[in-house]
Amino acid sequence: MSPGSIGAFAGGLVWGISSALREETEIDRRVARDVNGNMAEYPIPVNADIEDVEIILVPEADTAVNPAGIKGVGELSNAGTAAAVANAVYHATGIRMRKLPIRLEKLNEAWPEAGLPLSRRINLVGAVGLEPTTR
Repeated sequence: MSPGSIGAFAGGLVWGISSALREETEIDRRVARDVNGNMAEYPIPVNADIEDVEIILVPEADTAVNPAGIKGVGELSNAGTAAAVANAVYHATGIRMRKLPIRLEKLNEAWPEAGLPLSRRINLVGAVGLEPTTR
């Protein structure tokens, strides 16, 4: 397995975490345009924004894919990441979020419907690692 595979896998994980917690196309319905259409200001995290991620790859030679046995892994690591983050949020808060991105203000809106005690709400930011958006 190529040493570059680790970086590609980590990039896919970051992509999945970003999809779960931050990325959203916001539309100004008055003018039917993207509010966040500028990629320079779009909140996309990079590998350095994620603390410690341990990636363990199982070596495998698969010559049925191609003669060199080469596969892409970035997309593979992205596939279940958002679901894993949503499950972590559910286990930390008791609230099942079904729409991405999962943001603190969306959890706050869902809190009364879930019928959970206020004591569980106080530690929400620390437990889940969510930050309120600045919009």
